[in-house]
Amino acid sequence: MMLRAVSFVGFKGSGKTSAIVNVAKVLREQGYVIATVKHMPEHDLDFKGTDTYKQKSVAHYVIAVGKRHTTLIVDNPDSLTDVLRMIPKADFVLIEGFKKERVCPRVLCVKRLEEIPSLLSGLEIAITGPIATQDTLRREVEARYGLKVVDSLTEPEVLASIIKERAFLLPGLNCGKCGYDCSTLAELIVRGERNVESCRFLRASLVELTINGTPLELNEFLQKFLYNMLVGALSTLKGFHEGEITIRIRAPPKGG
Repeated sequence: MMLRAVSFVGFKGSGKTSAIVNVAKVLREQGYVIATVKHMPEHDLDFKGTDTYKQKSVAHYVIAVGKRHTTLIVDNPDSLTDVLRMIPKADFVLIEGFKKERVCPRVLCVKRLEEIPSLLSGLEIAITGPIATQDTLRREVEARYGLKVVDSLTEPEVLASIIKERAFLLPGLNCGKCGYDCSTLAELIVRGERNVESCRFLRASLVELTINGTPLELNEFLQKFLYNMLVGALSTLKGFHEGEITIRIRAPPKGG
């Protein structure tokens, strides 16, 4: 199963984190592996003088491993997809923020009715937040915008169900092979006029391996492992960019 993602977008205090936590709990209880990504341009996890601060001053990525959790700190990534490709294994990624990215659908987190027009992007699949607790506003929003309004605090199962059905993630390459850029294709998928299979990049194998011209079958896990390992290493090189990568390795003979 390919990685699926949804972004929770809204203004400060609109309940984005609470919605993500409640939905993640539901999906995890259903057996899915969940990753979360938080965009914090106004915050810094590493205060001056800490070990991670010192490491981040010289490294692009800092991975902090504790007893129970691993935290990946990325210093000014070029795009959301740069971050997502570092996730080795997950069924769903729940993203907080990244308003400018247009590679996956969105759940709008809203406090007041007047916030909605400025948040609309053509990628929204549902609305949550404090506005969902007000029955009159809830009905008005659903009638006006044609979007399901869900209270993530009292009915996270409903929001999780919408995400399971409609979440997807495009590669953000804008290669045009599907006839569109990724942003336009994402909107068409949300509207039901196209599907994820329209992306030729996602239809193709992530990694193809041949030995002396004979193809070697790789399962999806191994493809993702090799892809993340190789692209993660190569992305540190000057001049690297997304696209088809060819690597040829001449293995030494046995006993050589």
